[in-house]
Amino acid sequence: PLDPPAGWKESDEVAEELEREMLKSRSPSGSKTPDAFELEKRRLIKSVVDEREASKIIAQHQAEEEEKLREQARKKKLLEQEQKKIQEAFERRKKEAEAEALRKEEEWRAGAPQKRG
Repeated sequence: PLDPPAGWKESDEVAEELEREMLKSRSPSGSKTPDAFELEKRRLIKSVVDEREASKIIAQHQAEEEEKLREQARKKKLLEQEQKKIQEAFERRKKEAEAEALRKEEEWRAGAPQKRG
């Protein structure tokens, strides 16, 4: 059988070596305390996330307020329309009553000379 060349590694050995390198690359140093760059990076990420959440909350509140204002305007318009209908009906009945009173008065005047004579 042929012998593998010098420095040749089996696939299991290669996988283990890659795994060890990945583990080493994950930890920036042997120290448990994060370095200043890592802290600054985390702080910046947190501030961006907080800003986005705050803007979402503000946008949601604005949308709710706009909806509330639209609903108030719709209710006000409906109330004004109802008041207008009531006022028009009142005016119409008033004119009808005046016309009826005038008709009765004219009938009375037309009939009054006949009763006297």
